[in-house]
Amino acid sequence: MISIIPIRIIILVVSIFYAATMLIISYFSHPESTSFINYISPSWKLATILNIILWMVFSRGWRYIWRKIPSLNEYVFPDLNGQWRIKINWVKGEKNGIVEGNAWIKQSLINMSMEIITKDSESETLIVQPQKDPVSGRPMIYYIYKNTPKNISPENPSAYEGTALLKICLTDKYELNGNYYTNRASHGHYTLNKIP
Repeated sequence: MISIIPIRIIILVVSIFYAATMLIISYFSHPESTSFINYISPSWKLATILNIILWMVFSRGWRYIWRKIPSLNEYVFPDLNGQWRIKINWVKGEKNGIVEGNAWIKQSLINMSMEIITKDSESETLIVQPQKDPVSGRPMIYYIYKNTPKNISPENPSAYEGTALLKICLTDKYELNGNYYTNRASHGHYTLNKIP
């Protein structure tokens, strides 16, 4: 998610907020003092408290903020955390089929991962990059993964890599869909529906 808001903007805003807070609190805690040294001691204590608050917001608190201010799901990036049902329409050469399974998306302000488990295989995240379409603003996920078959067979000889571009459905914010391609000459379509 942090890639949605450029990192230099986040650092700038946090730094300005941090510096302004420290100066204001230091000034009001010792208004009679003119020595810079007298400002430092309470500043270190307050800096520690502010660092703890920032850590809490970045680790878990952002989800609380997203629930209290739902418009952030639209303007920044939606909270996709949770379990999803996945339907995979696949094509490999002349063969095709449908496989169903579960996906788990874990997301924070600074990273994201997605795991997919079906009866025949498990997929793990290599790279997930959340972004918004530069023109429409539609949220999407670039997903690069490694798929490992549970039962190795001549048709599924070993693990393989794939890539997908998943977009939030325009009519249902609890649906992701998009095409995928693999390095073993197969392709298809993912449809994910969030489980409440």
